[in-house]
Amino acid sequence: MGRNSARTLVRRDLRASSTWDTVKYWYNVDTRILAVGENAESALEEAANVIKTGGVVAFPTETVYGLGVRYGDARASAYLEELKGRPEGKPFQVLIDRLEALEELGVLPCPRAGRLMERFWPGPLTLVVPTAAGGDLGVRLPAVALVCSLIRASGGALTATSANPAGGEPAVDAEQVASMFDGRIDLILDGGQARIGTASTVARILPSGIEVLREGTIDAKALQDCWKGR
Repeated sequence: MGRNSARTLVRRDLRASSTWDTVKYWYNVDTRILAVGENAESALEEAANVIKTGGVVAFPTETVYGLGVRYGDARASAYLEELKGRPEGKPFQVLIDRLEALEELGVLPCPRAGRLMERFWPGPLTLVVPTAAGGDLGVRLPAVALVCSLIRASGGALTATSANPAGGEPAVDAEQVASMFDGRIDLILDGGQARIGTASTVARILPSGIEVLREGTIDAKALQDCWKGR
């Protein structure tokens, strides 16, 4: 039995387990790198199939390379957490391909947040917004057609994070992703070097204003000016 077959059986066994939270979800896999160019359609189809079956795909955004799994797949998200070495319970962002997806995610409307989205989306801004369920959700609409196509093909939203171990520098090309995660993720979409090379700005929407949690390409002043209608 090859490593991919063994990986698939291990994944199925773990998914059937009632003790998922106590199981280390790991496997050795032949990580594939697919160059995106003339073969973009077939590469996207393969990547979407990986995500739909609980796998992890790396892909280029305009900021850095990301790791993505299917939104709502708790087991895949748990593996992503372990893969990153991320503190348990620290939330990931959600990538969407269209504004209408916000309603599907239960995001509460806010006119001022809408103003930020109108000015900076699609683009390198993650907004942490309140939801109807009473929590918060970090959401971004990326400015890369490849990623938006992958999101649509995978079911409408991706749970995502930058491609790096927690505390490390994010990968900006496929080679760097492979150096960090070869044998531990299913697929890398090689779209060349990420254009910006810096992680997205992250801002939280509050009743009284906005709180910049991480400053990236978009600086705090630009966000505050937009919030105030300037």
